Amino acid sequence: MAPRAKRLRRAVEVARVARRSKLTRVLREIGVAGGRPPTRDAAQEFREGLEELGTTYVKLGQLLSSRPDLLPDVYIDELSKLVDAAPPVAFEEIRQRIEEELGEDAFASIDAEPLASASIAQVHAALLKDGREVVVRRPRSSSSSRRSRTSSRCICAPSSI
Repeated sequence: MAPRAKRLRRAVEVARVARRSKLTRVLREIGVAGGRPPTRDAAQEFREGLEELGTTYVKLGQLLSSRPDLLPDVYIDELSKLVDAAPPVAFEEIRQRIEEELGEDAFASIDAEPLASASIAQVHAALLKDGREVVVRRPRSSSSSRRSRTSSRCICAPSSI
């Protein structure tokens, strides 16, 4: 797909999420476009919209969570969840990407429960066929991300679990 078409498709996706998460309501509540009192519901919808848009927007939310001079307290509280509690990606999605990148027979087993889940990547314990324990780090995908091919791939490293 041409770069211009990709940008247009992403802009449409961002607009769709902004509309669904009621971004204009958020702007009114934080004082940018009107003077509506801030609500927990709007703050939660805003956070969920950022999560849906991917890693770059989650990072923006994390940055905003540290700026009480810009946002009301209910927004700071809600966006702080992006720092403390990144929801894990479904294991089947992770497994599929690992198998695509490293091969179906690369591991004797991979733990479905992540050891860690963050806004950038998720880590799972695994066992190689030769018996060595390793951890597998799989970056989260984000259509807005401009990471290099190398940094968006799975990484497998020896474990000291």
